[in-house]
Amino acid sequence: MWPAAHSRAERAATTSVFTDLLRWMEHSMTKLATLSGVRPFSLHDLRDTGISWLHAAGVDDLVIARLAGHTGSGDVTHSYIHLFEPQLRAAVATFDTLRSSLVP
Repeated sequence: MWPAAHSRAERAATTSVFTDLLRWMEHSMTKLATLSGVRPFSLHDLRDTGISWLHAAGVDDLVIARLAGHTGSGDVTHSYIHLFEPQLRAAVATFDTLRSSLVP
C-alpha cells in the first residue's frame, strides 16, 4: 500500500523504474541461462520454486499465502505449489498401506 504522502506521479515513476528493473533482470537471467545451457526461467519460476519448497517442508498454506502477499491460501495452493517426485511417491505408498489394511 502506498503512503498517502506519495503523489500519483511519484507512484507512477517508481512503478515504471521497478518495471524496467524487472524487465532487465528477466532479460539478463534468460541470457545467462542460455549461455550456460540451462533452460531459461523467470523470476516467477523462482517464486513458484520457493513456495513449493516451503510447502514440501510442511509450512502451513496460510503462512505461505501471507509470505507470498496473498490473503487466502486457496489461490496459492492451486496456482503456485508444485509437487515433487518424493511427495508423489509418499502419497502412493500411503494409499497402498491404507488399501492393504482395508482389503485382505
